[in-house]
Amino acid sequence: MAISEQAVTTLVPLLLLVILELSRIARDIDLTEVVNQNHGFFLFSDNKVGKHQSELGRFNFLHAASTVLLAFVLFLCTTSESDVRFVLGVFLWAIWVLLPVLEVEEYDTLLANGVPYSSFHFHVVASTVSAISIAFYTEIRNLVASFEPILVTEASVPFVFIVLLIYTCTRIFLSLLEDEIEQQQCDNGQRSEPRPRIQSRKMKKKKKNNGR
Repeated sequence: MAISEQAVTTLVPLLLLVILELSRIARDIDLTEVVNQNHGFFLFSDNKVGKHQSELGRFNFLHAASTVLLAFVLFLCTTSESDVRFVLGVFLWAIWVLLPVLEVEEYDTLLANGVPYSSFHFHVVASTVSAISIAFYTEIRNLVASFEPILVTEASVPFVFIVLLIYTCTRIFLSLLEDEIEQQQCDNGQRSEPRPRIQSRKMKKKKKNNGR
């Protein structure tokens, strides 16, 4: 069901204000201090994506919340009846791509010290792929519905795919960002080597059993 133009013009500005406020709060977090503290994961606490897990404390939650809201706003725009939904979609995609620049003040230091900022490069690609997937949600749903027999509703497959895509990309971005900050501290002599990742209890138990 398409969303009316009035709903879009009302909700989009409000949600964008929330996203910008979350970004401002995230930017006030000193990530160089956070990586030196044992915050735990705060979000994404399992070990199912290998080493890609982040210990940036509440920054994890703020970035994830902004990402989810951006995805939701983009979905509203692309499924609306508004005549300017394409322009709004491009505008929202640009904000999504630039989200790390709005959130992470430490990028200035990384650039000044010549540390490769692969986290931002990854985020540009990941956010673009995610935005395209959301924009073509209806087409993907119709494609899935064309296969018979089907055991699930045609809406659930693209929805689950998009959720898993955003979840995985967010985890990887946060991990890459933490690695870059730790690398910058190593280059400046603030730490001898990057901190080992905290292992999940399942991995610790497996390692303990192998040592017997």
